[in-house]
Amino acid sequence: GMEGPPPDPPTQHWFPVGACTLSADGVKKDEGSYSLIATGRASTSDGPAQDVTGKVVSGLVYGVSVRARTVGVNDQGRITLTVTSSIDGVLSWSTSWSAVEAGKFKTLEGLFVPTWNGVATSVTWRVETKNTTDDLGIDTAALVEQTPYGFVRTIHREVLSPNHNPFGAGTTNPEGIYIIDLQGGILSLQRTRISGTLVVLNGPVYVWAVVHWAPAVSNYPALLSNTEINFWLGNDGSTELNEAKANTNYNPLGTPYAGWSDADMLDTYPALMRGIVYSTNDVKLRYRPVLEGVVLADNDIISEATDVGGMSFFDVTYLSHYYRDAPPGFTATPVVTLSHGSIRRVVD
Repeated sequence: GMEGPPPDPPTQHWFPVGACTLSADGVKKDEGSYSLIATGRASTSDGPAQDVTGKVVSGLVYGVSVRARTVGVNDQGRITLTVTSSIDGVLSWSTSWSAVEAGKFKTLEGLFVPTWNGVATSVTWRVETKNTTDDLGIDTAALVEQTPYGFVRTIHREVLSPNHNPFGAGTTNPEGIYIIDLQGGILSLQRTRISGTLVVLNGPVYVWAVVHWAPAVSNYPALLSNTEINFWLGNDGSTELNEAKANTNYNPLGTPYAGWSDADMLDTYPALMRGIVYSTNDVKLRYRPVLEGVVLADNDIISEATDVGGMSFFDVTYLSHYYRDAPPGFTATPVVTLSHGSIRRVVD
């Protein structure tokens, strides 16, 4: 649904294009308590739009969808993404026209691969019609970065640390330990900096593209899972985490890097995963993962070819301190054994 804070929930984070007015509709809705309706449209391009500046990266694939309806007459609708770049000017991408019915929500959807040069000073997406200026209602809107497996749970271009948690209620953990229960879903993690330990349950995790990841407590694991872990690092050729390219500040206040925090997006970080990676299932390696630490699996550690005749390269630097100072749960109770000839009976 189009939920949000009062007094007019659906209009939060949305703005009108052209002469139309946006308001809540608590009667005609696809799901949730409200839909969003644009009235007083003077042009077919007038309608609801959302500003996603700073959240869309050039060259990545985005899936977009919305449930849309007209009020009085049938029409066709589409979604348009518009980028204003410091070098290329104004660029637009649109989905194909698709049927929109009067009084009945229909799905508009498609894929965008926006590409531009320079800095994106504005990125918006909007819903429009082809033939009429009838009132236009929308609900259940989504613009989501695509992974190799489509729509999944994602941690993309984020910072996660003992002092920084952008998800849910934002509750933090002083040791940077966060538990994610996928409940049968999939987790995609990329272009992210983590200072902490993730425990991923009940679903496979894909760590791909590039990350900079180390536990907040030096001898703790980085990633634990009771299902499959897939290391696809380097699949896009990335060798560093680049703030400017990702439109993300990876060393904000409270999560310094090498003792330094700032508010800019000018820094780079080497592609790296440091710590123990452990799965009670399989760990699969593809492309060129880089690890400082230890990889453990109850089942198999598998190197998968990337194409016919291709190879995967796993750069691993073994860190012995995980053996000398193993984290909780990775030690066994010492077993005392007697060496032959080292004990004798003494009779007083």
